[in-house]
This record gives sequence, C-alpha cells and structure tokens, in this order.
Amino acid sequence: MISTLARQTGELVTDGAPVWWHWHGQRVRLADGATLTLADTAENQAKYPQPTRQKPGLGFPICRLVVLMCLATGALLDGAVGPCVGKGSDEQSLLRTLLDTLLRGEILIADAFYATYFLLCELGSRGVDGVFEQYGARKRSTDFPLGQWLGVRDHLIVLSKPKRPDWMSQEDYDQAPDTLTVREFQAGGKIMVTTLLCPKAVPKYTLKVLYRSRWNVEIYQSWCLHTIEVTTWGHWRRHRCRRDDAVSNSAAHRVGHAGARARRRRPIRAIGDVRRA
Repeated sequence: MISTLARQTGELVTDGAPVWWHWHGQRVRLADGATLTLADTAENQAKYPQPTRQKPGLGFPICRLVVLMCLATGALLDGAVGPCVGKGSDEQSLLRTLLDTLLRGEILIADAFYATYFLLCELGSRGVDGVFEQYGARKRSTDFPLGQWLGVRDHLIVLSKPKRPDWMSQEDYDQAPDTLTVREFQAGGKIMVTTLLCPKAVPKYTLKVLYRSRWNVEIYQSWCLHTIEVTTWGHWRRHRCRRDDAVSNSAAHRVGHAGARARRRRPIRAIGDVRRA
C-alpha cells in the first residue's frame, strides 16, 4: 500500500508542475540505483544474501534499489527492489520492470550502466528518448571520424544488434531491430550517447547541461534522508526493516518524501540553466 501511495503521490506532484519547469516542455526522468543494508534476519538473508566475499555472520543482507524520479519536481515515480547477487540482480534488470512508467515524449537520463543496445531500442519503441554516458567498452572504441559527421566530436553511428543476452527471450530478440542509429558526442570530458539525433534542434552543449542535471537524483535522495532524520541508508535499514515485505514499502516511503516536499520548492535550477543554454 505504501509503495502504491508513493507512486500516486509522485504522479500528482508531476502532473501539477508547470510546463515551464520541464526541459523545453518535455518531461525528464532520472534513473539511478543504490544498495541498501538490511536487518540481519534469516528471512532477509534468504532473499537478499550478503556478498559472497563476506564470511557468514560478519555482514548484513544487501538489496539493490532502482528508482525513477522526475527532474523538475524531485518526485518519486516508481521503484524496484531486488537482491544484489544472482541472475536478474543488476540495475538494468530492475529498470526494465519500471519502463511502463515512462510515457511517450519523455526523456530518460541515467549513467553509463544503462546505455545498452536493447534498452535504447526499447525506449525508441515507446517513443522515449534517452541521454546516457557511454559505457566502458563502447567508449573505448568510439571513433568520431566514422559515421555521419554532425560537428566537432559529434556524429551519428549505426550500431549492430549484439548477441542475445541471457535474460532476453528469443522472441523478444528476434523483434529487436538489427541496427540502431544513435548519436555520440563528447562534452565536458565525457562521451555521451543519445537518441536525440538532430544537432540543430538539440545542440550538444544543451545536452551537456541536461546530463549534468542527472546529479539531482542524488540530491533528491538526500532530501529523503533529512526528512526522516537519519544519516545513512544502512543505519535506518538495519533498525527498521525486519521483514521482507517492509523492504520495498520502506524504500518507497523514504524516497516518496522527496515528492511530497517538492511542491513547496522552487523549480530545479538545472532546468533553467538548460533552457537558457
């Protein structure tokens, strides 16, 4: 129930935000992940086992949390909780369970963990654009003279479909396009990848400032911590989350506080910076 209320609160806060709070009138969503320390109970150890590098009895259960938040208001839109070890325990897997929250015309910003071929394809099929830092393997092989030149260290490149990952069904793999056109550019010392392909409509310096606003998701989490007067995720988690069903509800409760407070705040300055860029 708490998780549902947190999501509904986030929707109300976001729907009530003025259009000019959003980036060029488009809603921007932030995705980010974190790990949380839980109470050392048998139930939590079974579902959220501690890292294998820790000896039994010397650590705490750890879960992984991925959230979707609104850049303009700081409101929590959705979240997913899972274990930190085993199949489907990565941030990508948790984010895939949240994609139905994204609406056509929105923009998703996230770090290099998320810039994969199949996520970009999935966003495109939903009419959602993405701005990400390029992930390591692709970053090392980026060659700006290749592809369609858009400007200094700014080009369009056609990616080929990689091998089917273990988590993907053969049917979904067959439906994914064989190629994908994305835009790569370098700005602020980072190589970025985006599905916003037109350099005239969206110059790379505006994308640089927009991506810089991704750090606001860290600020929003801090709002939650101060709201309930705790200093660390782990301290609160070890003393409060005794049952498995409390994990997702308490996570939603904490992050949801940011959304409840957002209506009393001024619009995020990063949005204004992007609009003036």
